[in-house]
Amino acid sequence: MVGDVVANYIAKWDGTNWSPLAKEIRGAPEVTVSALAVKGNIVLRWPSAGTSELVLQRSSNLTAPESWTPNTATVTDDGTNKFVTIPATNNAQFFRLH
Repeated sequence: MVGDVVANYIAKWDGTNWSPLAKEIRGAPEVTVSALAVKGNIVLRWPSAGTSELVLQRSSNLTAPESWTPNTATVTDDGTNKFVTIPATNNAQFFRLH
């Protein structure tokens, strides 16, 4: 919960580090999203199985009203995991699978 808004599958990038903000969606399986900094980029990874209906979304803040937009970077699926590479910035970014 962020204020009065339910926040699901959210991680925060503060320009240096990642931190989890939420862990589960009620009634949905728990999905772990990993983040790795690689050469000025952030690589997000989550399992392929059971996530075909979930879409990676991003927001620059969680202030109401939230504004989530679909990820525009290409999602790669190797059959086991899905990956997306996003340029690291000094601005906070929030991501969720929804």
